[in-house]
Amino acid sequence: MLLSAHVHAAPALRKGVDQGAWQAAIHSADLPRVQRLLRLGTPVDTRDRLGSSALMQASAMAKPLLALELLNAGADLYATDLRGKPVVAYAVEANSCEILEQLIQHGLVVDRSYADGYTALMWAAQNGRYQALQCLLKHGAQKELRNAAGFTALDLAHQARQGDVIALLQDAS
Repeated sequence: MLLSAHVHAAPALRKGVDQGAWQAAIHSADLPRVQRLLRLGTPVDTRDRLGSSALMQASAMAKPLLALELLNAGADLYATDLRGKPVVAYAVEANSCEILEQLIQHGLVVDRSYADGYTALMWAAQNGRYQALQCLLKHGAQKELRNAAGFTALDLAHQARQGDVIALLQDAS
């Protein structure tokens, strides 16, 4: 009986170890440590208690070398955290064109809609992430798309009073 309980507890213990290892490697921006975890077979899409993956964390911290390593190892570029926030939203918030381009190169659909019909361009517009907005437009993001409430990226930029973003969206052809 004791052995059986020990065997069943091992996966939960291992999951906790994996989460801690990824978190430490990402937060210290330690590329060799990330590479070592991958070589050891540590699951790349392990989540922390908030549902955040290593790729989400690397994107949020604007660490393109770490993000690229994780993407090359097969990290889920469409993963969402427990709040439904996808990897691309983390990259947009960090205003990281480099990570956005890596996601796109690994197959991210630029105009994919997420919760409430929001696209990456809408998040960038609403939050004033100018470089992310430029990058998404360069990669063909459609500014005419509407979210579930019927708003375009330009509408959201107006609502949030994002002057530079408004000008960029109006000038984009």
